[in-house]
Parts: sequence; C-alpha cells; structure tokens
Amino acid sequence: MKEANDTRQLMIALRPEINAVLAPIAKKHGLKSLELGHGTYSPGGAFTFKLEGLTAGGLDKDAERYKNSINLLGLPLLGTEFRNGPHTYKTAGINTTGTKVICQRLGSENRYLYTVEVVKALTAAQAKAA
Repeated sequence: MKEANDTRQLMIALRPEINAVLAPIAKKHGLKSLELGHGTYSPGGAFTFKLEGLTAGGLDKDAERYKNSINLLGLPLLGTEFRNGPHTYKTAGINTTGTKVICQRLGSENRYLYTVEVVKALTAAQAKAA
C-alpha cells in the first residue's frame, strides 16, 4: 500500500511542474488552456494523466453544460452580466448538479457560485429596470 501512496504523492508533485511546462506550449499555439486533467495510478507504480486543452474561443465543460441548460432551467444567455452589490459578474458555467451558476467577477479571475434562482432573479430585475 505504501507504493500506491508514493505514486499518488509523486503525481501531486508532478502536476504543477508539468502544467508549468505546458503553459508556454499553449501560448505558442494560441490555446486558451492546456493542462493535466484527471490522473490514475496503480499499486504497481504505473500512472497516467489525461491531457486537456481548450482552443481560443472554445467552451469549457462548465460553459457547455450551461449552454445545454439554458432552456431547461430558464437561464439567461451564457456571458450575461449582472450586478450584485458593488460588483458586476457574468455567467460562465453551471456546476455538475445544475443547481449553481458559476459566475466570473469582472476585473478579476475570481469565480463565485450563485444558485440558479438568484441568477434568474438578479438578471430579471436588472432587465426590468433597464
């Protein structure tokens, strides 16, 4: 069992180093992202990583899921901006359970989760006020 744990720890250590090497490759080829995804390992010491990339203008899994949920959940279009308090956000995706919308705070890299109901209410109220 110690060997499996050693392999897991090695994978944890390798991930940021490999992602750092992949970043300039992504930039060179005009990719939005290129990084290691899900990894697996065996007790014998073998391991694999999935390589995940996203072309410029492409949609990540969360955004694809959001686009497929717009009609079903009555959501605003992907990328719709709304205000909450002093900050402005835009819809960027939806979680795997379809209960929370992933929102990007404009002017930062920070992402926040809002319930579907809150996003619908905030965007509807702002559309009504406009």
